[in-house]
Amino acid sequence: MKHFRGGPHDERPEFLIPPARYFRHKKFYIEEVWLPARRHSEHVGGRRQWAEAFSLIFLYDDCIRYHDGHPYDVPDIHEVCGECLEMRWVSTFLAADEKTGEPKKITKRIDRLEFFFLFCRIHDWEISQWERRQ
Repeated sequence: MKHFRGGPHDERPEFLIPPARYFRHKKFYIEEVWLPARRHSEHVGGRRQWAEAFSLIFLYDDCIRYHDGHPYDVPDIHEVCGECLEMRWVSTFLAADEKTGEPKKITKRIDRLEFFFLFCRIHDWEISQWERRQ
């Protein structure tokens, strides 16, 4: 997956992580995390490629803050993704219920939800910067 990183003089935005309670709210979970992650999964590729895609977060660690202004200490990728190289949990997270179209299962792992949230925000910003230059 190609990252569209701006030049040294580009202004980088601040990416804010909402409070953990937001991730537990069904509407926020679906609209701000799950649906964007499903949309981005087409660009990322299969579930195994998500670990590499999440590395984008580390490139912007100095721009990520919690909603209250505290810096976000990016956790180790193995803590978030686990040691399983198959990344089966990603397929479970992205799966939709055939009847409702909503998430088949709701994950309670806030660290994973934060990673999906951040990746989607950062990647969207990078694409907008790249498109602006075209």
